[in-house]
Amino acid sequence: MPPAAPEDFALFWEALQVIQERYVDREALDDTNLTYGAIRGMVEALGDTGHTVFLTPDEVQAQQDSLSGTLIGIGVMLGERGGRPVVMSVISGAPAEEAGVRSGDIILAVEGVSAERLGPEGIAERVRGLAGTPVTITVLHRGASEPEDITIVRQRIQVEPVSWSFVPGTSIADVRLIQFSSGAADALRTALEEAIAGGAEAIVLDLRSNPGGLVDEAVGVASHFLDEGVVYQRRDASGGEAPVEVRPDGLATDLPLVVLLDMGTASSAEIVSGAIADNERGTLVGEQTFGTGTVLNTIELSDGSAVRVGIERWLTPDGELIFDRGIAPNEVVELPVDGELLEPSDLSELSPEAFASSSDNQLQRAVELLRETLDD
Repeated sequence: MPPAAPEDFALFWEALQVIQERYVDREALDDTNLTYGAIRGMVEALGDTGHTVFLTPDEVQAQQDSLSGTLIGIGVMLGERGGRPVVMSVISGAPAEEAGVRSGDIILAVEGVSAERLGPEGIAERVRGLAGTPVTITVLHRGASEPEDITIVRQRIQVEPVSWSFVPGTSIADVRLIQFSSGAADALRTALEEAIAGGAEAIVLDLRSNPGGLVDEAVGVASHFLDEGVVYQRRDASGGEAPVEVRPDGLATDLPLVVLLDMGTASSAEIVSGAIADNERGTLVGEQTFGTGTVLNTIELSDGSAVRVGIERWLTPDGELIFDRGIAPNEVVELPVDGELLEPSDLSELSPEAFASSSDNQLQRAVELLRETLDD
């Protein structure tokens, strides 16, 4: 035992020695796996589920790729509806789209292992993998009676964080932000410039199933809609607090705004949502968000693995702690279990009538609210 280690660590070394000396399956005694398992257990004991986590070297690389806008996988955003894992959205041009996976598909199994057994994290872990390798998922398409096995070859995908389109038959721009990767705030600026130049009179900011990302990008995104005030407050381990102010030169500080949320809206996406709500800048529509509430720092270990650890709490501008509680929308609208989240690329192909008859009731309600505002 290292001389500076807590006395309780003696129990760890004692248990390790028992396993190494007594466990029957000698081939399973891999030192790296045992060490990683012990670290995972230590991190999980904090109870900060889904936030503070241990990452293997491969998972560290995947996180770095994601934050730079690169994804290795099939190109889907996963969520949950009615207690079942569903495809919330499909990245345009990704392998999943080309293979026939659609928004609203229910995930039944991955590589023959049931989704119920895997759980949300297990599904995501099994879907990820090396570029060029296949993965088979079993899905139930919306409206179908029989499941379908779909084999998809994983690829390296460059993900654009922002896309937009006018809602059919309106001057309302639907702006979709799928993650707060590097450059997200600049990409939003470009989208807003295009929308405003095209005659946009109001904005829907769609943050549904947005898992978050870089906090600095969240400050930049929120600042496009706020002309002054606080984006969020930081609280460190000692309880000290400091406000993070809005940056100048926002592009859409006076356009009517509705923000769409769901249970997959997390982290940096919640920072933006809280800033919009507490500064009374727009209306939040949809469902209660995930409830991250921590600022995370990834600290690399000697072998390339890492601990992603919560180093600060963050609070909304009004001082509300959302950790494990989330942000409540101003108006609750639940997407139906068989509902389909519409992407800007979908809207560009729909007529006003087709949009009105779609199953995305959350986006429809956002448009109704903005139309009422514009008509006043």
